[in-house]
Amino acid sequence: MPVDPKSNPAAVDACVQNAARIGAGSAPPNTDADRRDHLRYRYRREVPVLWLADRSKTNDVLTLQSSDIGVGGIRLISRHMLYPGARGVIQLSRSETEHALVGVEVLYTDYIGDMRYASGCRFIP
Repeated sequence: MPVDPKSNPAAVDACVQNAARIGAGSAPPNTDADRRDHLRYRYRREVPVLWLADRSKTNDVLTLQSSDIGVGGIRLISRHMLYPGARGVIQLSRSETEHALVGVEVLYTDYIGDMRYASGCRFIP
């Protein structure tokens, strides 16, 4: 599905709320792992990420740039390649005071030029 070129605050809030429910243990939406089934919305924010069992063996919280979000996942932009299967925890924000901690798993990573990678991540409990 294409990314909606406009930021739709109500739709983005619904995506973050759904991510929070998945993070709290609800089942993620039924999707085919090889394709997107839901519309994506622009969500350009700095997102704190802690990778679990990262190959770099670091416990540092990294700040990555998000690109877009949907009910089932988020796309992250990084200067480092994120490997498919890597799992971590991200903090999503709806407002200045509302945050959700959500598990993510990297499904794919593409080189997008200028020493940057775009990684599609699905929300996991």
